[in-house]
Amino acid sequence: MRHRLEHILTVGLFVALILSPWVVGALGVRASAERENRPLAESPGWSVGDALDSGRFADFEAFVTDHLPLRQESAAAINWALYAATGESPVENAFVDASGVWSLSEDFLDACVGEFRATALADSVAGWEAASDGTTDIVIMVAPDKSSVLNAEFGVRNRIADSCQAQREQQLRDAFAVGDDLVDLWSPLRGRAAAGEDGLYFVNDSHWTSRGSITMAAALVERFSPDLFDSTQVMPAAPAAVTVTGDVTRRLGWERDETIDRLASFRPGVSTDQEVVPSLTDQGVRIYTSAADRPEQLISGTTVIVNDSMGNYAEGMLAPYFERVVFVNWNDLAGGEFLPFVPSADRIVFETVQRAMYPRAIDPLLDPAFDQELRSALAPD
Repeated sequence: MRHRLEHILTVGLFVALILSPWVVGALGVRASAERENRPLAESPGWSVGDALDSGRFADFEAFVTDHLPLRQESAAAINWALYAATGESPVENAFVDASGVWSLSEDFLDACVGEFRATALADSVAGWEAASDGTTDIVIMVAPDKSSVLNAEFGVRNRIADSCQAQREQQLRDAFAVGDDLVDLWSPLRGRAAAGEDGLYFVNDSHWTSRGSITMAAALVERFSPDLFDSTQVMPAAPAAVTVTGDVTRRLGWERDETIDRLASFRPGVSTDQEVVPSLTDQGVRIYTSAADRPEQLISGTTVIVNDSMGNYAEGMLAPYFERVVFVNWNDLAGGEFLPFVPSADRIVFETVQRAMYPRAIDPLLDPAFDQELRSALAPD
């Protein structure tokens, strides 16, 4: 009788374990695909006939494995213990330096694979400017990866990958050595870091902070109007506090928040209005129009900035310096939101984070169809 009871309990526990993903799902508890940086297996349909189908059983097994209650919490605890014991990242898709600053593996590893068409990009930029008969100034801005600025003490695995990152940077500099179509953000950011300035990047997230992005705002304004940018006019905007959950440490199952000030430029004698045009992205296309007491306070005409999430941090600092500036998200580049603004643009800026240069950001720009459309839009009437 005792053995039979033990057998029943064992079977019951096994059935409960197998059914637990559906039970907790019905209660509203969901495993996080974002936390694991990959899509999780979806619930398969199930019937008696499926029991004999090995392929369907594999789907069932994958779903149960991905959605077991507390599986992610257990993995997070194990990752914490391994990191505390070794000081090294316990996962392949996140790197950490000796001071506990976390970086995405893409910062390094993406630079070591594939072809980097930096020269082709420089040639295209020159071709686009020529297509406009020199009436449109086109600029490339690369927001440096955190790992390329902080010069942290990497482990062996990190240092090997870091050499690829440095090589790609030099290739880009060489390709744009003639002219000023590439705006250098590495040098000023590294200078700020070397001077001991803290808070340029998040500790647990891959982005720079608003403070770090001041370098982008200052360099871009300087590129079009030397000595115009005034860092003393940068101050917290309302709402001032922004809380960011680390996208790097989330890969270890850790929800680590950091709160920073959101910064913007407040310029005496300058007023700025914003219009948002709906697009494929939640942000939409943001159009800022400024008026000033004195014309020399503004960069005249229309400026179009294609930006990613790094550029978002500098948007409020940049807008009051331009007579008209249009911010278009990279994800809207192929959606038809960008090209309508090109004919009226006096200058176009393509900003992207460093790790996206090879090749995620370059490939769309070098696509033959896009290249032809942009040349046609730039051509004078």
